[in-house]
Amino acid sequence: MEMKAENEELSEGVWIEEIDNAALKQFEKHQNAFQRGFVNIMPYKTIFPKSFLSFEKRIRDFEVRDDDVYVVSFPKCGTTWTQEMVWNICNGCDVEKAKSLPLVKRMPFIEISGLLKDNLGAGMSEEAKKAMPEAADSVNNASNMPRNEPRLLKTHVSYDMLPEQVREKKPKIVYVTRNPRDAVVSFYNHWKALCGFTGRVRRCLNKFGLYT
Repeated sequence: MEMKAENEELSEGVWIEEIDNAALKQFEKHQNAFQRGFVNIMPYKTIFPKSFLSFEKRIRDFEVRDDDVYVVSFPKCGTTWTQEMVWNICNGCDVEKAKSLPLVKRMPFIEISGLLKDNLGAGMSEEAKKAMPEAADSVNNASNMPRNEPRLLKTHVSYDMLPEQVREKKPKIVYVTRNPRDAVVSFYNHWKALCGFTGRVRRCLNKFGLYT
């Protein structure tokens, strides 16, 4: 069922639908970090916290630079260590500089604000709460990065949700993938630690259609 995005401006041709999948509804009940719940963003068929809606159009309209480098992946597929490798390759393996700056500053996570905004529920870990100052407006932070060197960025959105200019300016994209079952087990443990997920691993597998 199509829903109205209250007070949120979405990109042209984008709408939201109520989640009508029983497994997803059960998944939602077993976490208490994302208090506003989740929506299905169409036509992407992608589940996001409702707080992401205020960032969807901003990400699509994001100004892309010709020398940008994007690390793109589904969560829990090896994104972080890939970020470290890419950053070091682009910075002459300057390990000391890498140690002096947190990864979130060296390679911002573009949509993190849309995931954490208004979602400091009882189940949210201290790690996530500490990340909030850095994530106050991650899209703006990425936009304001220096122009005198390639801008390195991280995202978990799918290709069709990336900024429109990606298709025009052709920045470099490093895509990371992993065996889906391994990714889901890792995602399950991640949600337990980060978001207070209390369901069994079967519920997590159901969410991704990997349990029969």
